[in-house]
Amino acid sequence: MANTQRPFGFRPVQTRNGSPWCGKTQKVIILASDTNGYFVGDLVKFTGDQAVSPVDGKYYQVITKAAASDVKLAGAVTGVSTTDSVQTQYLGHRPAAAQDINITCEIPEDADVIYVVQEDSVGGAMAVGSAGSNVDFVPGSGGDTATNTSSYALDSSTVATTSTLPIRVISYDDPLSTESGAYALWRVTINQDAYSDKTGV
Repeated sequence: MANTQRPFGFRPVQTRNGSPWCGKTQKVIILASDTNGYFVGDLVKFTGDQAVSPVDGKYYQVITKAAASDVKLAGAVTGVSTTDSVQTQYLGHRPAAAQDINITCEIPEDADVIYVVQEDSVGGAMAVGSAGSNVDFVPGSGGDTATNTSSYALDSSTVATTSTLPIRVISYDDPLSTESGAYALWRVTINQDAYSDKTGV
């Protein structure tokens, strides 16, 4: 059966040492002036600034949405704050427009997280031999406001050995699966992350 084109962004599933991802995250903040939409599965970067949350008065690192070819990636959004009294208007995603207040969200705290992500298959599907290569990503159309999921996907046409590409391909999501070809799911990790780069942000 053919795969369905249904991108969902970067979904954490385990760590590089083989352990399941335990769900440990860090809280980060999106500035009110940021006009991007943020969805679960979106890749983000640190800006180098900190800002205060209107909910708890604490300072958190500011993030911005990652564009294709960006490096020094901080991780993928795993949740957007919805339970705090001043944030109940946000239904699991942060709308694409400037907001009245800074909004917090969560990203994995571990740079060694492995994610599952769908390829876009533009220009053809990624080959079985793509494992071990590097690849770029595409942000897609912005996200699904009904499901709160990201539209980020792997840019299938960019698979190469180039060390500066931001994503490392590990394997198909299910190594025993026959569901290769267009829109396959891959296990990947961040090749160019914010935690390993010694030049800082």
